[in-house]
Amino acid sequence: MQLMAAGQADCTLGDNGQALETWQAGVHAVTVATVFQHSPTVFITHDKVENPAELKDKTFLLATEAYTSFWPWAKSELGLAGSKVRPYTFNVQPFLADKNLVQQGYVTSEPFSVAKGGQPFYVYPLSDWGYPPYGNSIICMADTIRKRPAAVAAFVKASMEGWKSYLQDPAPATA
Repeated sequence: MQLMAAGQADCTLGDNGQALETWQAGVHAVTVATVFQHSPTVFITHDKVENPAELKDKTFLLATEAYTSFWPWAKSELGLAGSKVRPYTFNVQPFLADKNLVQQGYVTSEPFSVAKGGQPFYVYPLSDWGYPPYGNSIICMADTIRKRPAAVAAFVKASMEGWKSYLQDPAPATA
């Protein structure tokens, strides 16, 4: 979103909440498609939990983007206000080394990295706990949609074909 706001990108991936916040901030961006019907954002834990409030005393590894996407919702709706937070640097080693950590993740990424660590873990999609947004929304500048609709349509089509290809055979993408 920052690249679009700076005029350095016409489209990006995000979630519909980010598109609304960006619009409210004066950057006219519009969601034109979505890849997932539910957010692929997950929490990864070392222990099985029955209720997300059980995670309150854990420390969460969160990327900067979490503070404007799912984390405000999780604090409010899952009873996680007051939980400790540390930066997530897209390296799962801190999670593997500390059983008190909860790892933020993307269902198509971090679980695979954590599995390579050889430890048991549990994956909890936030959508299963009520997190409402679509996932992997393609968001484009309103001017781009108006001035180059064919390019936007081609980008969306190519993106969806890429996902279809990946789902049919993920091996090339995960090699």
